Amino acid sequence: MEQTVEQKLKALWAWQSIETEIDKIRQVRGELPIEVADLEDEIAGLDTRIEKIRNELDELEDSIVKAQKHDQRCAGSQSKNTKHN
Repeated sequence: MEQTVEQKLKALWAWQSIETEIDKIRQVRGELPIEVADLEDEIAGLDTRIEKIRNELDELEDSIVKAQKHDQRCAGSQSKNTKHN
């Protein structure tokens, strides 16, 4: 059965639409590795920030402990001085 010109044009349009969608999928598929790499870089940067913050927190906690020990020593020496007077 012979197709009419209209049927051929409709089939051609449908085929071109499918090809266009395939091209879009290929483009997105090609961009995915770049996007994944960007996200991996962002994660690595956030991990670095977390590690720096943890280190700062450890240092602050150490400073607090040292200050508390110093305060206790000072309070102890003041009470000894008070008893001797």
